[in-house]
Amino acid sequence: MKKIINFRLLFFLSVAIGALILGICEMFRHNYLWASLSLSAFCVMVVIISLFQGRRVNIIITLVLSLICLGSTLYTLYFWEGKDQKGQIVLTLTDQITQDQKTLFAIGKDIEINGKKTKGKAQIFVELDDQSYLYGLRAGDKVMVYSGDLTALKLDNLDYLNSQNYHENIKYVIRCQEFDIRRYSGESDILSGFRYKLKDIIFKNISDSDAASISYAMITGNRDYISTDIYQSYKTAGLAHILAVSGMNISFLIICISILFFGVKRFRISKLIIMIAFIGFYCALCCFAPSVVRAAIMGIIMIVSKTFGQRLDSLNSLGFASILMLVFKPLYIYELSFLLSFASVFSIVCLYSPFVKLFKKILRGKQGAKIAQLCAMTLSANIGVYPLIAHFFNTFSVYSLIANLILLPLINIAFVVLFAVCLIILIIPFLAFLMAPVGWLLALINALTRLISSLPYAELIVFSLGGLAVFYFICVFIWGGYINISKKPKAAVSLILALFFAVSVTVTNLPSVYAQDFYMAYDSAIGEVGLVIEDNLKYVIGQINKYNYAKIKKELINQKIRKIDCLIITSKPYDAQALIDFGEDFSINKIALITDDWALCDEIKIKSRKDVIQIFDNINYKINDLEIYSYSYNNIRLGSHILVNGKKILYPLNLDKDKLEILNTLSVGCDVLVCNKYIENIDYMLYLIYDCDNADPNIIKLSQINNYTFSL
Repeated sequence: MKKIINFRLLFFLSVAIGALILGICEMFRHNYLWASLSLSAFCVMVVIISLFQGRRVNIIITLVLSLICLGSTLYTLYFWEGKDQKGQIVLTLTDQITQDQKTLFAIGKDIEINGKKTKGKAQIFVELDDQSYLYGLRAGDKVMVYSGDLTALKLDNLDYLNSQNYHENIKYVIRCQEFDIRRYSGESDILSGFRYKLKDIIFKNISDSDAASISYAMITGNRDYISTDIYQSYKTAGLAHILAVSGMNISFLIICISILFFGVKRFRISKLIIMIAFIGFYCALCCFAPSVVRAAIMGIIMIVSKTFGQRLDSLNSLGFASILMLVFKPLYIYELSFLLSFASVFSIVCLYSPFVKLFKKILRGKQGAKIAQLCAMTLSANIGVYPLIAHFFNTFSVYSLIANLILLPLINIAFVVLFAVCLIILIIPFLAFLMAPVGWLLALINALTRLISSLPYAELIVFSLGGLAVFYFICVFIWGGYINISKKPKAAVSLILALFFAVSVTVTNLPSVYAQDFYMAYDSAIGEVGLVIEDNLKYVIGQINKYNYAKIKKELINQKIRKIDCLIITSKPYDAQALIDFGEDFSINKIALITDDWALCDEIKIKSRKDVIQIFDNINYKINDLEIYSYSYNNIRLGSHILVNGKKILYPLNLDKDKLEILNTLSVGCDVLVCNKYIENIDYMLYLIYDCDNADPNIIKLSQINNYTFSL
């Protein structure tokens, strides 16, 4: 074992600690299979650590760190949550304030309820009046809620742990009306004031709002001001990583500080302390986002090693950063930005050098060497994050490598100039005009990003690797040269593993084939949605909107459904864009709309380039083997039914008691009633509802059982 593995104590310790924390958390969730597998992985890591030189010291370090992480994890799981409270609430606003004409959203700190201080921060949602007096709120202002509920956020579902809430210590949520609130002016803290200053510099001097919002995100990691359209373009093109503050930011910050001390050979310790202080301040400015904290720790290790003339080991420094972060924030093991940051750096450390050697054989000369390095960096990072992107987003950016090759040099130039100009303007404000060229360059980058993301098949739906992801990263470790075996056996092992994963990824991405027809109802609180499988044709029926879009998409992907044959909307859609996006994501052939709105149908048809069928009232429509019928009485639409395999599924629309009785008469009842509000005037065999108080066994409450399936 000693001769086979290039041992890195801190790296193996970080894997062991991560497995331990994951095992404890899975036990907390009562997921005992994954808990046992994770704890088994922890035991394997401990055994490997114990086989190498300094066995006794290694085991002591491992046990001590394991006990610390065990205590930290248990404390977080059982004591991080706050308690529901009620009364007069006073809090101080941070700089995270967004509002439109109807709603105010903000983050508050220094919470006091009934005069007693409460730990943590709170999200506050305020429904604004038509003539609101809450406009113009700034960081440092105080807000008093006369009598409100301070509702504690729960850790029940770690899969959907809100990363911002956890790493910013947001423990509560407050919902109220504007008349419940009183505001007081206050002064912002240093960090909030600094962020306001940066924001003013950027947004006042860059005329293009998209370019300004991208600039602000590149400096602070705050994506709140980026429009959905431009963010989706960056994500589809495989460039979303530049919007996260990480190694590029920390590296340039270190370079800037090093320039200040150029030629100063004395005061090594003083220079080191100043550098660490600047890095710490920048992390605080970025709200200690996991990606920037990881980069900061590794950056500090690098400058410490250079200061004292020590050899730097990238894998060990990565492991040290992981251990340090997990000790203080154990639930980062579920946090996507933490996982993406470490997976990408791990893959770069392992694969960058082999890929550079490979590409240099193909690309000759100085320019070829630079392109080889860029290709190696991009490909390594993409390989590292693929399992996570496939699991969390179920997407694959086809043109990611091309986009990074074309745009990453421009983005690096834009970032360096942006960072430098921001520092200059903070010192010499009248040089603000220097920001304009940065805006022009970022506007060009945005235009090219939109162009790449609009290309055919720019983003494909892929399925999660599941447990195979563990073996995937073991393969990356082997290919990285950390396993000492001769070239021929290593080549053979690599080929076998590559074939294994090629087959595995192909199998996991094969669409499902269903042996029998069925209907599945999803637990959507806003808009009823169901899936019909009939002769392996797939129909989504109900309402798709911006509120349930992400959930329904995730549910379909979890069932390995990549293509929908027809989308049937049972009421007039109020979110045409959601239908267009849904149609594109699942390559839908037909969209059937029960509406009288010709213009809406034409809009969806033109934008989606799909076959749009407009369903009129009191006419029987047939799509393959499904029959659709919309009921109306005196020009009032009452509801519609879908007839499949002889079963009538009814979707009421007008919930007035008299109209429901008319609908029941016209439809002669139904086999399955689908409605998210409890009604009593329809005859049914089975009632699918999100939630209600009725104890009838024929009423299926989807909020309690998640999804419900019955055969057709």
